[in-house]
Amino acid sequence: MNVFEDIPGSGSTWTFGWFCMNIILTIMNKAFFELWGFPFPIILSAMHVFITSILSFAFASFFRLPLKKLDKKDYVHVLLISTLFTFNIMVGNMAMKYATVSLVQVVRSIIPGMTFEE
Repeated sequence: MNVFEDIPGSGSTWTFGWFCMNIILTIMNKAFFELWGFPFPIILSAMHVFITSILSFAFASFFRLPLKKLDKKDYVHVLLISTLFTFNIMVGNMAMKYATVSLVQVVRSIIPGMTFEE
């Protein structure tokens, strides 16, 4: 069962949204570090993960996506993916202090293309 069948919009629409949000997030993170002198990339990462959790729950509630019952093996997978996601955001924010916005955008923009499934 694919829970995303009932969500309106095409894959192109959601991919375009992904690119737009990546660009906005990258520019905002760079602004936090360069313009406002925010010195804590790990705290910025924690804020990102917290807000992502809230918005994910809101998205699932809005589209009335069914919650799946998880067994112990599923919880391990969720924990591993969550850890990888958090680590990815944390390292990306630490790198943002030293890398250019264009380099970060190239790397982030490759992700959807690598994960497409036919």
